[in-house]
Amino acid sequence: MCSIIIIIIIIIIIIIIIIIIIIIIIIIIIIIIIIIIIIIIIIIIIIIIIIIIIIIIIIIIIIIIIIIIIIIIIIIIIIIIIIIIIIIIIIIIIIIIIIIIIIIIIISSSIIIIIVVVVVVIIIIIIIITTTITLLLLIIIINNNNNVIFIDIFIIMFV
Repeated sequence: MCSIIIIIIIIIIIIIIIIIIIIIIIIIIIIIIIIIIIIIIIIIIIIIIIIIIIIIIIIIIIIIIIIIIIIIIIIIIIIIIIIIIIIIIIIIIIIIIIIIIIIIIIISSSIIIIIVVVVVVIIIIIIIITTTITLLLLIIIINNNNNVIFIDIFIIMFV
């Protein structure tokens, strides 16, 4: 009788130990699963943040490039307009000078007057050409260096 009781007690103890071991294993598995899920969530959040930052940087770079291109186009257009205006002014002045020469030649037959007029016209044309060249150089210099000294020099030359 005593031996049966001992056997039963041993069996009960073994069963309790097995149950405890199973519970511990289940708890460990649950903890591992929770840790894995947390790690996966953190990784996903980090990846999403990195992607958002990259997209923002790309958008900023594109906007900067577009602004630079627009500024360059505007500068080129302004330079072209200035050059066209200068060329038109030169052409008008040359035409006026030629008309004046023709009128003077028609009115006066004196050779000395013709020579004087031609010399004056040549001097005026030279002045116009040099002024134009300095103006064009000024435009280029201003666009490249933004230097005020060159503006002063140009104003002195022009005057």
